[in-house]
Amino acid sequence: MVNVEEPEPTNAISPRPRFVVLGASNISRSLPAIVQAAENHAGGPMELVIAAGHGRSFGLRTTFLGRSLPGILQSGIWSALGSQPRTACQAIVTDVGNDLFYGVTVTELMSWVDECLDRLRGSMDQLAVALPPVCNLEGLAPWRFYVFRRLFFPRCPLTLPDMARLGHELEERLREVAQRHATRIVEPERSWYGVDPLHIKRAAMANAWQRIFGGTKPPTKTSAPLWTSLRREWYLKRLSPERKERWGREWHTPQPAGRLPHGTTIALY
Repeated sequence: MVNVEEPEPTNAISPRPRFVVLGASNISRSLPAIVQAAENHAGGPMELVIAAGHGRSFGLRTTFLGRSLPGILQSGIWSALGSQPRTACQAIVTDVGNDLFYGVTVTELMSWVDECLDRLRGSMDQLAVALPPVCNLEGLAPWRFYVFRRLFFPRCPLTLPDMARLGHELEERLREVAQRHATRIVEPERSWYGVDPLHIKRAAMANAWQRIFGGTKPPTKTSAPLWTSLRREWYLKRLSPERKERWGREWHTPQPAGRLPHGTTIALY
């Protein structure tokens, strides 16, 4: 049985590869699958540095169920990356589209994404951008979109036709920005999604993140006992970001917040 230990702050320099992932709820929901996909890609222990969270924006402070997080551009991930030693690095930008539900224009959103890619480009060996799942809007029943919008973005007035139009515009602009930054583009697959048109379903997480990380082979299956896998998943999903505000009280957590016994570390911002 794998013994998952509580994290301890460290400043040790390690030659392990580093993966940077920017996004929102798809990352928070898929964290165990992301860790596994990154380790498969690295061939062993690695450093995972993440800026994500349910409803996370690239440029706005957002609140979800009483928890408030700064925009990704305003988060501590940038100072953390600037202070870390040089090593093999890969960055992935995903969940580009949440901001449309907050009333942000495509132009403003793309300026934020462009700035993120510009900051990453100087220190990353590879960059990748996952396109929004616009394909899921085709044939989507208006009532399903309405229920999803009311549940996650209750103040958003956008209709399904509005979101389809903005989604296609966003996808086109994102392709242009990715090309300018020499960034690999990840095309989402319909098979990754179920009733929820925006979040990768649990059964597809391993395959989806393997593809997002650039893998072409089926994901490596762990031989760990079920209890060990469930304990690791529970451990990863309870990790806290460097800074968050809940019900008016601010919390700070030293990073990396997570450390697995074999050497992988997870930092959240």
